[in-house]
Amino acid sequence: AHLEPKVGYYHQMQGESLSKLKRYQDALHAFERAAQLEIGNPPHRKRIEEIRVQLRQEEEARSQNASKEQAASLYKQGDTFTSSKQYEQALVAYREAVRLQPDNPTYMSALAHTFEILQQYNNALSTFAHVAYLQPKDSTHLKMQAEILWKLKRYQEALTMYEQAIRMEPRKVYRRRLEEMQLQLKEQETGLQKFLNFFR
Repeated sequence: AHLEPKVGYYHQMQGESLSKLKRYQDALHAFERAAQLEIGNPPHRKRIEEIRVQLRQEEEARSQNASKEQAASLYKQGDTFTSSKQYEQALVAYREAVRLQPDNPTYMSALAHTFEILQQYNNALSTFAHVAYLQPKDSTHLKMQAEILWKLKRYQEALTMYEQAIRMEPRKVYRRRLEEMQLQLKEQETGLQKFLNFFR
C-alpha cells in the first residue's frame, strides 16, 4: 500500500505528458488511475476536470469543422444546381448550408438570390435583411432589398431603402435607379389621377 503514492505519481506524470501531446482521452485515464491510487488527492481531481474541459472543447472544435466542411460542400452543390437552373434543388442545398453556418453571409446571400429567382419575394426580403445585418458596411444588400420591395409594390419603402444605400455608398448606378423609380412612381400617380378624373 505504501507504494501506491509513487505509482500514483507515475500515472500523474504520464497524464501530464499525454496532455502536452493533446492525447486528452489517454491523459484522462492516467489521471483517473492516479486518483484511484491516491484517494483524497485534490490536485488529481482538479486535473481530471481540466482534462474533461479540454476534451469537450476538442469535440466542439471537431464538430464545428465538420459543419463548415459540410456547409461548404452543400454551397457548391447549390451553385451547381443554380448553373443548370435547377433552382428548387439549389434552394434546398443553400438552406441546409445556412442551417449549418447561419452567420456565413455568402451562403445567406445565395439563398436570398434563389428565393428571388423563385419569386418568393417575402423570403428573399427577410433573408437579404439578415445578410445586411451580417455585413452592415455593404450597400449591395440594401439595393437588393429595395428592388424586392419595388416588385412587392411597396414603392415608398423601396425608395427609402435606395436612399439608405446611397447614403452608405453614393454610387451613380444607385442614383440612376432611384431616379427611374421616382419617375415611374410619378407616372403611375399621374395615370391614376387621369383615370379618376375621367369618371368625374
